[in-house]
Amino acid sequence: MRNIREWRLLLALALLLPAPAGVSRAEEAGVPPSPGVVAGGFCTYGKGYFNTSTEAAQNVNQYFAAGAVGSEIFHVGDPASSSYFWRKTGANVTVGKGQDTAQVDSGVAALQQAVGSAGRPGAFTITATNSTDMGTGRILGSQALSLKINQGFSEVFVTPTTGFSGLSLVEMEGVQLDGARLTPSQAGALNGQATLQVREAADVALGGGPQPYGLSFGQLTDLIDLLNQSFDSCGPASSFAQGHLYQPFLTSSAFEGKRPSTVSIFAYKPPYETFSGPVVPVLPNPDGRRLGCTSDSYAGFPAGSIALIERGVCTFYQKVSVAVGAGASAAIIFNSTPETGPPCPEQPTPGSTRCEALVGMGAAPGLPVLTIPAAFVQRTTGLLLRDGPVPVTVFVQQ
Repeated sequence: MRNIREWRLLLALALLLPAPAGVSRAEEAGVPPSPGVVAGGFCTYGKGYFNTSTEAAQNVNQYFAAGAVGSEIFHVGDPASSSYFWRKTGANVTVGKGQDTAQVDSGVAALQQAVGSAGRPGAFTITATNSTDMGTGRILGSQALSLKINQGFSEVFVTPTTGFSGLSLVEMEGVQLDGARLTPSQAGALNGQATLQVREAADVALGGGPQPYGLSFGQLTDLIDLLNQSFDSCGPASSFAQGHLYQPFLTSSAFEGKRPSTVSIFAYKPPYETFSGPVVPVLPNPDGRRLGCTSDSYAGFPAGSIALIERGVCTFYQKVSVAVGAGASAAIIFNSTPETGPPCPEQPTPGSTRCEALVGMGAAPGLPVLTIPAAFVQRTTGLLLRDGPVPVTVFVQQ
């Protein structure tokens, strides 16, 4: 297995490269990003790995361990219509054969069997909990479920300082999916979409909703398969990843170089997925807790500015909704400290989603898309923006 530290270092170096001399922020905003920003450091696996590997079952079990008994850990399909859910049960079973066995939660064992389902793709027709069969969803459902697992492990255990779910598609013109070259409209719809958004869009299709990006089920299945193989076994980036994935980032007058960010699935994306402007911190409410969750936090906020908001107390969607009502042109949410335990370490703690970890910002199904863009950044980035020179400006490339 390739040394993960080596790839993390390469990724860090790529992210810190300065913009070319003489290139203005306006010029940067006028063209789409180039691929190749991603240098590695992620771990992704095809659905076959999750179906057959005892190590995979143990890793998923570790992920399950973070949730309470009975809580949902994974789902595919649209929860508003028909979905499959996998929840922790608290009852252990044995997986694997011979000496290669492990004790895992029975919900994990069910999940592992479901990932291996095969057959013709189609919409789900029933709702099931801890199912071992993907029903009529099958190929697309198992690929989407594998992508959900890959995204979760990337953010929590493998590369929390960047996060696989935030990687975005670029230059999809000419890509072939299910034996057919993408049309200009299909490529245009996919460009700028993050892997998180692709999987969420697949959920809608699996729930019986419209197929996203103008793709057929076969094309969507092929696309998710390519994402699942992007950094197979934690190795070098695949040719697809090198040519069509990049890490969203931001630059600012508050620091040198580029700092990574992730995206939301519920916020508007402007042309070329960029936004820029002055940043104004949103202060806690008088009680010190409601961090941008109510309009009280926006007293004196200058309309048209980018709202800088600390994570915590309420949902990402609510924070950005309140920012919309306050007249913000965009929102940047920075990560928070752990609610209990020691302060933030310099490197993310495996299993932690706080401090320097990046997470993709999701929302409950069915909520309308908000009218301003939004990004999520590491805590150190947020503090640099909050405490930097006045005025602080920022340029965000999603």
